[in-house]
Amino acid sequence: MKVIDLKPNQSATFRARVLTKGPEKTMSSKKYAGLKVCEFTIADDTGAVMYTCFNDEIPGMTDAVNKVIDLASVWVKYYNGKLQLTKGKAGTWRVVGDPSFPAAGACKTGTSAYTPVSDEERVAITRASLYKTIWSPKIKRKIGRAGKMLGKEGSVLHVAIKADEIIAVVKSQTDENKEYATMITKDGEYQCFDRDMNHCLGLQGSMCKHVILTILAAAKASSHKMDELQRWTRSAIFNEPRRRKKEAERIFAEYELSKIGKVEWRPVLLLPEDLMAL
Repeated sequence: MKVIDLKPNQSATFRARVLTKGPEKTMSSKKYAGLKVCEFTIADDTGAVMYTCFNDEIPGMTDAVNKVIDLASVWVKYYNGKLQLTKGKAGTWRVVGDPSFPAAGACKTGTSAYTPVSDEERVAITRASLYKTIWSPKIKRKIGRAGKMLGKEGSVLHVAIKADEIIAVVKSQTDENKEYATMITKDGEYQCFDRDMNHCLGLQGSMCKHVILTILAAAKASSHKMDELQRWTRSAIFNEPRRRKKEAERIFAEYELSKIGKVEWRPVLLLPEDLMAL
């Protein structure tokens, strides 16, 4: 890792692009009580997600997605007088004006060598950030189980992606006649039941492998839900599973209707390489 040492009152400027803007929140802490802020995700020139911040932390963070911003003293504050430039697959943070900055022509402070982030690039960036969210110590061991479930040839999940929930039916890898109804909602609530209305034993206080695969299948199948899905997953990490059998019955009933074309569900083939990012 490359580190730039900064002297007192000295700063270096980075350029970043705003990727996503979250919903408005009202702060409750004593210092910021009543302050309304929005959560933003920003990325470096390679598209690697650098930081999630609130608009009160960086001046000018008020509106447009795809807006190019300068990061200067904010990084001095967060890194105790040092701006760290990471190198590797996740991308590199470079100081604007540095000769190594990979831009066409000279790139100086106050100029932009960026091109707009395409929808495809934005989906890829958000998906990478989603994978990072899933890689939580609380469910890390269950990701390995999800990988074993896919086996060598992968597995097909049937998914319905809606405005406030994602539901799916996941086949057991040990019993071909056994299926699980899974759900994750916009509030980060989730559950998993089999057809006998037994609560999945893999939950144990956090998301089971079936729910994890449901999230990944939704990420693979959908582009317009990625930002929401990431927020849902963040919330789910800290939630306990719920136990609502009627919801499971509804999911299985809707799945049966999808087989005869009454409702639209998507078959999604998850392959082992889809988990390799984790």
